[in-house]
Amino acid sequence: MEERRSFTAEELAIAKGVDLTAVAASLGYTVKKIGRYHTLKEMDSIRIYNRTNWFRWSREHEKGNNGGSQIDFLRVFAGMEVKDAVFWLLDFSGYRRDGVT
Repeated sequence: MEERRSFTAEELAIAKGVDLTAVAASLGYTVKKIGRYHTLKEMDSIRIYNRTNWFRWSREHEKGNNGGSQIDFLRVFAGMEVKDAVFWLLDFSGYRRDGVT
């Protein structure tokens, strides 16, 4: 993995703009649309709002693992560190970093 300590504002915006339903599906979850939100067949307490953020109602009182951005989703459900999650999302979006093809 590439060694780098921080990301540009553009890179973070791209990572946080990735469709979270596509991320969940790529991890093997079955995404279902219910009204104005999406959920996962495997965990129906998960709500994905606006395709960009999620909340897990079954753990609404637990801090740190109950919702957030695409980065948090990968951290909680794929066991990634924040840096690895951002790199993963950038790759998933097709973004090419300096000199990386």
